[in-house]
Amino acid sequence: MRMQEQIQQLPQLIDTKLQLQRQLDQLNRFTTRREQIEKLQVRLQQFSATAALLRSEGMSTVPPGLAESISKLVGEFRAAYITSPDQALDKPFSQLKDKVEKILEPLERAQVEAWTSHVVGKLRGFSDELLIILQKIPAFTPTVNAVRGRVLALQQRNRTPPRSAAELEAFKQALQDIDAEWRKLGSDNVPKEVVSFLREAVSQQGAPLDLWTDSVRAWLVSNRLTSTFRIRLA
Repeated sequence: MRMQEQIQQLPQLIDTKLQLQRQLDQLNRFTTRREQIEKLQVRLQQFSATAALLRSEGMSTVPPGLAESISKLVGEFRAAYITSPDQALDKPFSQLKDKVEKILEPLERAQVEAWTSHVVGKLRGFSDELLIILQKIPAFTPTVNAVRGRVLALQQRNRTPPRSAAELEAFKQALQDIDAEWRKLGSDNVPKEVVSFLREAVSQQGAPLDLWTDSVRAWLVSNRLTSTFRIRLA
């Protein structure tokens, strides 16, 4: 009799197990989708933060109205999700994710390109050609080695745009440190006016023309450095 009851209950137990398995599967799907939504949200927030930092430095990589378009897409999905949570598991989310990523990917590349150009511009004066030649002058070697080391470290740390104000400030501080190190350049065997010119020439402001003397030109010619410098408007 006991066995017969157990047999009769078996279909119900199987059905209960199947229901629990379906619920578990759905829970796992919701958990996965939640992680995807959070990841997308973090990516959007980081993109916006980096865009603001680049704008503060005069680099605009985001077309007008784009942020609003992305926000609208996310808002539409959020509204639909609140009305019907199951939509988070269906095609609408995948479509939204594809749309946002299609917009973000080229813009994120543009941010990297803009930042790379910015870094190159800030370090333009410290060309390897110039530093390698100056490194051969014994009195300049310690300073040049220190500068080259700082320049290389700065380039390696800034292959991607800043993700926070702290990272941007660290970049600016590193530039100031390089400039301070460079200003230690000096030698009793090199004319003072040449040293003054070299110190100013690699700065962000550049060297004023009144530092371009016959003595400076002669020294640069003798050391084959004339092609390293360019005249540009202030």
